[in-house]
Amino acid sequence: MVSAISFTCKKENRDTCLTVSLPDHNLEALVITDGVGNLEFAGPTSKFIANSILQLIKKGKISINFNDIFYELYTHAKAQGWDFNQSKTTLITLIKFKNELITHWLGNGSLFILKPEHLLDSPPAPNNILIPDAFAGNVLTKFISPQTSFKPNFMHLKLNSSFCVIAGSDGLFSSESAELLTDDAGDILLKIPDLLLFILSGIKKQILEQNSLNLDQILLDARKTFIDKIEDDTSIGILISETFTQEFLEIINKQKI
Repeated sequence: MVSAISFTCKKENRDTCLTVSLPDHNLEALVITDGVGNLEFAGPTSKFIANSILQLIKKGKISINFNDIFYELYTHAKAQGWDFNQSKTTLITLIKFKNELITHWLGNGSLFILKPEHLLDSPPAPNNILIPDAFAGNVLTKFISPQTSFKPNFMHLKLNSSFCVIAGSDGLFSSESAELLTDDAGDILLKIPDLLLFILSGIKKQILEQNSLNLDQILLDARKTFIDKIEDDTSIGILISETFTQEFLEIINKQKI
């Protein structure tokens, strides 16, 4: 099950957030690109990269040749007369193939992963597995552009149980610019953003009240609630295993016994 949404408080949203589901291939995927800053061609660069990758995934490809995509970007940008210095984007791809999770990223953003039992925590504390290519202040050390494209970071996980992954551009969360908190033991923690907590609460509420999930509705509710509170373009994608709902309900039922 996969769903995504992108919204902004600005006149132009330079994020792109796309999904695909191929049941016959047992494959689901999402792609998030975040055009950098106020660069003139950041938005078009973001859209070009996201669409290029999604077209490959739609053909059932889980191994992506990024060099080919970067060359296509260079050729397209040159033909369109884009200023290469004004054409930069970050990237997150997330591909679920059978029980495997494959992700690539360049730049910043987040990839939160949690199991059904984590919804019982108060508040939930999902693990962010994305290490950003950035310094504090959103200074990127890696990105995609027509003239300079870095080798993407790569992670391949084999999943033996139910899971939920929430990916986001830095409008949702990125650890290099996250707010720090101190717990009762004096340990320093990264503050989980209110927008993410809202989404996790929506997932839990839907399962408990409806025994099912409507990810599209959860994300629409999130946009409605936070559209006036965000300060940046924000893209969010959720990829969740089909067994997540049932496993969470089984945990709840065991607690009642």
